[in-house]
Parts: sequence; structure tokens; C-alpha cells
Amino acid sequence: MKREEKIEKTDHRKNFANLYKPRVGRVHEVGVPEFNFLMVDGKGDPYYSSDFIDAIMALNSISYVFKFYIKNNKRIDYRVMPLEALFWTDDMNEFTQDNKSIWNWTLMIMQPDYISADMMEEGMRGAYLKKKHRSLELVRFESFKEGPVMQAMHVGLLSDMEPTFVAVRHKIKSSNKVLTGKHHEIYLNDIRRVPKATWRTVIRQPFLA
Repeated sequence: MKREEKIEKTDHRKNFANLYKPRVGRVHEVGVPEFNFLMVDGKGDPYYSSDFIDAIMALNSISYVFKFYIKNNKRIDYRVMPLEALFWTDDMNEFTQDNKSIWNWTLMIMQPDYISADMMEEGMRGAYLKKKHRSLELVRFESFKEGPVMQAMHVGLLSDMEPTFVAVRHKIKSSNKVLTGKHHEIYLNDIRRVPKATWRTVIRQPFLA
């Protein structure tokens, strides 16, 4: 009998701990290299948008199709990366936490190196077999390099992240650097399964070095 090949387990959150596990209570600078992502774009307040929720489901659906494909074919069992979101306004001078109705957003999930753009057709087909989320047709595979950023860990409700948001931006300005790019949030928990007080969200803001 042929011996089954051992499955390799890996967790890219741990591999990139400096990017996905910043220390609580500290704003720090880090350089973010280029990664590949599944992405979906949208507009409006994420707290009141059915498109936002549907896009999350679509991204997760394809990501798990890829995960199980790699596990079955390459014998690598990796942990799906957390949901991330880029937020911005057409005029960034109007970007505030108080008026999310004018926000644009891109939801995204980072994909490991063994996932490529030419796998998208198969990933979409597998996702459609699970559930036909309307956002599936909007999902794209794209590389993204953020470069130098300031980031911090927020613990607690998403609606209470204003102090962390302000602290990250203050650190950039007090370091005589210039804000650029889009506000970035990384949701490390499945908020359906953990207490609200322990939700962990990375708050990230790019700047000009």
C-alpha cells in the first residue's frame, strides 16, 4: 500500500507576525511588501451595506475553495488569512469616522504564493457550487504593495476605534511624515464567535517616507 504523503501545516499570520500581530497599546512603523489578494470594491457605510456583507461572503467562499484545493493537491494546509478593508473618500480631507456614508471601500483577503490568477476560474466555479453570492462576479485577483505604514492594534468594538485611528495619524504627523493612500483595517477575529470586548483589529495608515 502506498503511504499517503504527510500534510504540511502553515500559518501566514505567524509568518508575518510583524504585519498581522502588532503589540497592543503601541503605534509602530513597518514596511508592507507586495502580496496577492482577492478583492471586491464598493461604496457606502459598511455598517449598513448589504453589499459589504455579501462581498465578505464571496471573498471567504473563494478563499476556502483555494485552501482545500491546495490541501488536496499540494498537501499544504494553510490558515485562510483575515479579512482586510481599505477605506477612502474622493476627497481625503473629508475622510472621517463620523460620515461613513461617503466612504469607498475595497474588501480583500491575502492569498499565499501558491495561489495564482489563472486559478480564478476554478475558484469561482467552486464558490458558485456552494452559494451564488451576487458579489462573486465582482471578485478580482490583484497584487498590492502598501509600503511604509504606521499601525496599531485596536481591541474592542469596531465603533470604538476612534482613539486608535487618531493615535496612528498623530504618530505620522508628529514624525514629520505625510499621510497618503487609504485607511486600512484588518479584522483578526470572526466576530460571530468571540466576545465583543476581545475583538482585535489592526489599524494601518500609509505615509510618504
